[in-house]
Amino acid sequence: MSKVWSFGCSHSQGTELGVSEYVDIHSWLVERAGTDSETIRREWGLLLDELYRTTDLSDKEKHLTYSGQLAKMLGYKLENHSMKGSGADRTLYQLLNYESKIDWNTDVVLVGFTYPYRFMYDLSEPDKNRNLNWLKPNASKDWERVQELLIELGPTEFSWSAFNSGIYHLIHTRFPQVLLIDVASTNNNYRPGKFLQDIRFNDLTLADFAKDPDDTYPQGHYKEYAHIGLAKHLYEKLDMKFKQLPEETKLPSETFCVLPPRQRSDPIQRIFMPRWIWEQIVVAC
Repeated sequence: MSKVWSFGCSHSQGTELGVSEYVDIHSWLVERAGTDSETIRREWGLLLDELYRTTDLSDKEKHLTYSGQLAKMLGYKLENHSMKGSGADRTLYQLLNYESKIDWNTDVVLVGFTYPYRFMYDLSEPDKNRNLNWLKPNASKDWERVQELLIELGPTEFSWSAFNSGIYHLIHTRFPQVLLIDVASTNNNYRPGKFLQDIRFNDLTLADFAKDPDDTYPQGHYKEYAHIGLAKHLYEKLDMKFKQLPEETKLPSETFCVLPPRQRSDPIQRIFMPRWIWEQIVVAC
């Protein structure tokens, strides 16, 4: 079975999606009316941690994302390897690790843009990522000092932007089949980040499908319906991509005689199938 692969940060992992199956979110928030936002985020985080330990929420989250919804629309298996808090370097690292397991002829590979101020500090563990903006309130005194030094003596904001944008351009060059997704307008707003608009696959983001900018969960992630909207947008873009292929690279309808029944009407198979395979199919027919 063909697969949809997904790499990115929490927006692509699906953090906070599906919580309503376990918690009455409205009542939970009403009980905390008047509480400052930082406390709400902290208590909400503790609630999520408990749900991750005691339920299958982490698996459900992945399938409720735009990639999970797209896989469902295509009838593909989902391989969601996105990770909350991760940056472009973690995405590249994972993509290189999974490169040999991906069927580049038939699978769909999505890479979601992440925020620029993120970096890996340990390759031995998959969750060893840091966000420059989160070090001080969430870490030890040592990490607070690291944050101070990075801000005082580390890369400039232009540099962080260039690092982030450069990695995605590397992915675009090394893996041209990858679909780069601007998931939530991820705030790489310096000039190098602006170049990401030139290589993204989608025209609309999760933010465009939200009823309003504030219709998010307590940690700032967009809700399930926005993911469905983005998935539909990606599906339509994939179909349009096939229709716009030059005629000489499309499979004539009569050549589908050698393909399995489901593939005969599957535009995604035709998008990613290499030319040499098409030529063999024509000869076989």
